[in-house]
Amino acid sequence: MNELIKILSYGIPIEKHPFKRIAKELGISEKEVIEKIKNLKDEGIIRFFRASIDYRKIGYSVNVLLCFLVTDNKIDNIAKDLSKYKMVSHCYRRLPVEKFPYNLFLMLHSKTKDEILSCIEKIKRDFSLNNPLLLFTKREFKRQRPRIKETSYGD
Repeated sequence: MNELIKILSYGIPIEKHPFKRIAKELGISEKEVIEKIKNLKDEGIIRFFRASIDYRKIGYSVNVLLCFLVTDNKIDNIAKDLSKYKMVSHCYRRLPVEKFPYNLFLMLHSKTKDEILSCIEKIKRDFSLNNPLLLFTKREFKRQRPRIKETSYGD
């Protein structure tokens, strides 16, 4: 199962029988690969399969890391609700540090800066959040899904 997880972390080949190729690489049948994938899904290790879209090529060229300082007693509920916004791709709680006192981080993507700014104003209004830090992406140097080299998941 460890090898299957590693292979899947690189994506599924776009071809007529992608699991057949994976099966050949693992030395098992295509049916076994599909069954193992179903088991990984049932166990919550695989959450879903989807296409990896290059959002910039379809016009989503504006990105911002939005940072807030939220009180401990409100952050979990606010983060849960903010995660439902369509423009939000990532929502994280992190520990603040002395010179960077933010603890809630959102990544927003849109086609225009005006759409993002409008969404940020709505977030501020709906959740009574003030003084956000907006860090717009100027240049992207690397973007990829994590590649799994080793896993402790047992076979």
